[in-house]
Amino acid sequence: MCGSAAGRLPVSKQSCTTLLLLQALAREVAYELIAFSQRRRLHAALAQAQEAALQRGGGLQPAAANIAYNYSCACATVEVSEWRHTLKASVKTERHPERGYQS
Repeated sequence: MCGSAAGRLPVSKQSCTTLLLLQALAREVAYELIAFSQRRRLHAALAQAQEAALQRGGGLQPAAANIAYNYSCACATVEVSEWRHTLKASVKTERHPERGYQS
């Protein structure tokens, strides 16, 4: 992502690596600043939106692993309905990885 692509300043490989590490660190710190309960709700909302996008079809389709990951993060305190979604996405993907997840 770094380099002398159009509209970017040329940077050294070492500078690029440093920028990428700082970006990852900043993302992690920002994520941890969100209250745990809010993160759970955000993950659940994202997983539901991804699932709805799959049902609509067309455009970019989220990967089943992403849906399962977000349901898993939403289930940190174990709510049965959310765990069912996680299990459903994982099982369907494992059975038919070439098709991806379809609810």
